[in-house]
Amino acid sequence: MSRNLGFPALLAGLCLGLASPARADRLDVKLNEEMPRIVTVLKDKGYKNVGVLRFRAQRGTGKMGFSVGPINSNMVERVENMLILYTGSDKGPTIGITHEAGGAAQGAGVGAWFTDETQRKKLFDASYPLAWGTEAVKVDAFLTGKVVNAGDRKKTSVAIEAFSKTDLELKTVAEFTLDTDSSLARDLGSNFALSAEQQEQAATALKDKKEQVVDDLIITQALQGEKKQEKPRPDQKPGQEGRIAPDDIAGIKFEMTVEGKSAAIVENPGDARYQVSCPNKGQPVVLYLTNTTEKRLGVVLKVAGLSTYDQQMDDSINCRKWVILPGKRITIRGYYSGEKAENVTPFAALDGEAAKKIISQVSERAQFIQVDVFRESTASTPKLISARGMKPAVRQVARTSHEKLYQQLMKSAGAVKQRGPGGVTILGPDPSATKKADPAEVVEFPGPVSIGSLAIRVVPGDATVTSLDPDDNPRD
Repeated sequence: MSRNLGFPALLAGLCLGLASPARADRLDVKLNEEMPRIVTVLKDKGYKNVGVLRFRAQRGTGKMGFSVGPINSNMVERVENMLILYTGSDKGPTIGITHEAGGAAQGAGVGAWFTDETQRKKLFDASYPLAWGTEAVKVDAFLTGKVVNAGDRKKTSVAIEAFSKTDLELKTVAEFTLDTDSSLARDLGSNFALSAEQQEQAATALKDKKEQVVDDLIITQALQGEKKQEKPRPDQKPGQEGRIAPDDIAGIKFEMTVEGKSAAIVENPGDARYQVSCPNKGQPVVLYLTNTTEKRLGVVLKVAGLSTYDQQMDDSINCRKWVILPGKRITIRGYYSGEKAENVTPFAALDGEAAKKIISQVSERAQFIQVDVFRESTASTPKLISARGMKPAVRQVARTSHEKLYQQLMKSAGAVKQRGPGGVTILGPDPSATKKADPAEVVEFPGPVSIGSLAIRVVPGDATVTSLDPDDNPRD
């Protein structure tokens, strides 16, 4: 059972939940199984330094692309971290693993490497920072790959590919299929909301340790979430029928104000079904979450890929949650920190180097507001290692040496995401404006069950969607 924190004064009805024990999703488990074989291939080839580039992904009948969802960049993170674990020990690494290879390549003027063999060859002329310390090295081979979630979405196939300076053709070094789980559905950018009946089924299934039942319910609703959402009937209660929209994310209503005025969240067909215009620099931004149901709900609210508590980047099931009492509306003014959330860093429109810093951590997620909703249950939480999740301050210290990074990955696992290009304005934290907030009290929110997820793309003021990926939607 996880401990939680409440705000009885400033944010009436709000509680802040401590993270559940980190759990590994099925993709982490499969990568753990495959990584020894992948490392054997790399060692047999005599590679001294290896980099990881962004993965392609496909959801349903959509295009195969590099910006389908968080999975495109966090596959880089997962594979990079697994390589560090399986090629190293406390005594040191056997293969050098680089970090942010995509960003370094872009900085060196490398273009669309996937579709242009000439650009792919240029990758080997650049130098790349190792995942630890300050040394930059030439790379002998790169890993990349694809994640495909098609058909009825219940199965997802993954291929990990490699190419080298002497063999530029992408060769598959590992291939596997796994049952799609709720974590992977979120990473693929799916929006979903379980109906009231499905929520009860999910809670019962988790209690009986039947996680696949929960995953199948979420996948079913993710398919519904890709369709145009009808307006609710006059007699339809929020959170009852699985409708997914900003005003009803499994019973949570999301709102945003800029300078005290309501920001329009509009429906937009495509991978990001909803979008909102990014505010101008200096305009104050406030977010609101309302629990429209008769039960307590937990929410992980991420802005620019960072949780609004402690800027956590792990899968939302493992993050601390805002716990909202029935009928209550709470106010989120920025990113909270401290054991009792006693500090707050306001939201701000970021550009230039400030935007680049966030993009380097979370890649395309920098353009999204993500709302993940949970209900509590009596189900126990398995204690497994996730391949993600270091907090920013921990990450900075860990990357000073291989020994520290290896030990931290063994403890909690995680890494900074692949870098994207500059020239983009995003909504993120303004550290220069951090101030005190009313402290919280400890409560409980046991056995979180994922019941809803919605991604809202933050676009420039002219509502023109820009991609962080210069080689978006390539074809096989």
